[in-house]
Amino acid sequence: WKKIIEHAPTRAEPGLLFWDTMIDYHNAEYCSPLVSTNPCAEQPLPDGGCCNLGSINLERFVDGEGNFMIDEFKDTVGIATRFLDNVIDYNLERHALESQKNNATKDRRIGLGILGLGDMFVRMGIKYDTDEALATVDRVCKIMREVAYESSVELAKEKGAFPLFNWEGYSQSKFIQNLPEKTC
Repeated sequence: WKKIIEHAPTRAEPGLLFWDTMIDYHNAEYCSPLVSTNPCAEQPLPDGGCCNLGSINLERFVDGEGNFMIDEFKDTVGIATRFLDNVIDYNLERHALESQKNNATKDRRIGLGILGLGDMFVRMGIKYDTDEALATVDRVCKIMREVAYESSVELAKEKGAFPLFNWEGYSQSKFIQNLPEKTC
């Protein structure tokens, strides 16, 4: 434990993954159970799973007065969700393994993340290790989560749900259980 604590800030490794928590919060565990992560460990994956990742730079959503531009951020999250969904279709014939293609087709997994958190805090005049920073991150990430899932619902209405979707299994995820009722 001491080695982990000492090396995490100096080498960014090793990281800790709480596998039981990932499984509890994985919304497709019922149909596409997790077996590992991608090489950088930012996305847990099922057997044959593939990464389809994108990040939004939070620093770009701070105006000249240090305010977070919520409406612009929401628009970008919606566009990014649709973009990553389109990347799934674009890449279908480019997968190295048939199992990756099948997995991408059946569960349509995307990973939308953030970057630029420290720069966002600097522009907002918020110290990194404060309660205000934690509250800001919580607010921004909740907005991102809700808009991404609302966009996903809209995509399902337009294109149909992903082939392995089953509400009974999907709703068992603690992540889904924590979404606002209007999103589910």
